[in-house]
Amino acid sequence: MQHNILIRITAFIILSLLFLSIIFGCGKDAAAPVSPQDTTEADETTAAEVTTEPFDLIKEADFGGYNFRVLTLSAGINATNRFTQEIWVEAETGDVINDAVFRRNSMIADRLGVNIIAYPVDDVYGTARKSVMSGSDDYDLHGMYGKSEGLTIASQGLVRDWNKIPGLNLDSVYWNSNCRDKLSVCGRLYLMSGAILISEIDDTLAMIYNKKLAEDNGFESIYTLVFDGKWTLDTFAEQATAIYADIDGDGTMKPANDLFGYIQDPASMTNNWLFSCDLFGEKISDDGVIDMNIDQNRIQTMLEKLASINSCDGILIGLDLYEGLNYFKEDRIYIYAIILRNIELLRDMESDFGIIPYPKFDESQPDYLNHVGSASPILTVPITNNTDDERLSQVLEGMAAASYQVVLPAYFDVALKEKYSRDKETQDMLDIILKSRTYNLGYLGSISFVWDVASLIKGEKTDFSSYWAKSESSMTKRYQKVIDKLLEIEN
Repeated sequence: MQHNILIRITAFIILSLLFLSIIFGCGKDAAAPVSPQDTTEADETTAAEVTTEPFDLIKEADFGGYNFRVLTLSAGINATNRFTQEIWVEAETGDVINDAVFRRNSMIADRLGVNIIAYPVDDVYGTARKSVMSGSDDYDLHGMYGKSEGLTIASQGLVRDWNKIPGLNLDSVYWNSNCRDKLSVCGRLYLMSGAILISEIDDTLAMIYNKKLAEDNGFESIYTLVFDGKWTLDTFAEQATAIYADIDGDGTMKPANDLFGYIQDPASMTNNWLFSCDLFGEKISDDGVIDMNIDQNRIQTMLEKLASINSCDGILIGLDLYEGLNYFKEDRIYIYAIILRNIELLRDMESDFGIIPYPKFDESQPDYLNHVGSASPILTVPITNNTDDERLSQVLEGMAAASYQVVLPAYFDVALKEKYSRDKETQDMLDIILKSRTYNLGYLGSISFVWDVASLIKGEKTDFSSYWAKSESSMTKRYQKVIDKLLEIEN
């Protein structure tokens, strides 16, 4: 390839100049001899300066200009238009993320002789299913939208097991280990995520809080609570319920006119409480038997605490997400639940704000947990892509490694951290939130108690035991059917 030839020529020129400098240096005063100690120190300095990037480990190959075809969602359906952009862009435009994707694809083309091509459609699941069912080798990879459809097409036996694709290193930092661990069934993995999918960052749930209101009310920084592992349901309750005011004095709390301690959209934002409080305990045995393993006392406690919080005057569950963002910018909401892509809509906010994870259940819970919304893609490989596993694994590894090295820094460090966040602590907080991303197989399969418990939360109800007594048997059977289908697949 031209690039490699250029590297060899450049290396030859450098070596030649070095050789010439030695020859012509002989006519000058001899340099002082270098002691063994000096050599050791020089070697250590050189070694310290050498950094191996993930993409450096991708072996060079030439797949003859092969077009690696990725089925993805059409731009314009999602608020960020990110689904096509994270796979392919036409040219550099000066936009940080656009140019990073272009650079990544150029790296793949140069290292592997492969062109990354996006095929955007309005119905990814329908298009993928029709293609595979017909036996056509139309696509190499699906950016399956959404995640629930990914589980559906997997249970139909139409996508490959990632663990059986030779050459993949799913333990690498550029693959999402939480996704692998949570969505594996008896060692089988049909859905995967990693650095390729920056749209998953967009769809990660979190909270924001108004720093000015915190300071005005003498509250300890929530950042400090998070860093110390003390951002819990209890500390959330203390802060969220303490700040509110009927500013217009009409006796009725309204977001447009008054001050609220906490507001959230009624949908995914409510569901995330079950993830953040670590309420999913199901286990799948080695022979594929599901044990729901529900901690009823923990769920009951969460429901009681949230019911107490939600009954307060300054709390509102049920406001449109984007309407609430406007009130947050006007200093009318102290804490607000969001998805990370909403941050870019706060660039013109005058007051400082912080970005934080959802609270933990209590201090004994090891990690903060936030789920990735189902309205973002998951990666699947069609069973019709089976003729060249070496090429497949090389391209997948190359895309993920280059995305981790080039695209994620552009998105996270430049576009998100520097452009939309306002201090170093916020940048550290974003790192915590991304590491907190978690998944649940039952949730993707609509066979989870999430929606029922979310309804209890929104209704300020607490009787989980009665609900579970009626639902446990049927839900367990439905869950088992999904597992059985996945284990029946032969590919």
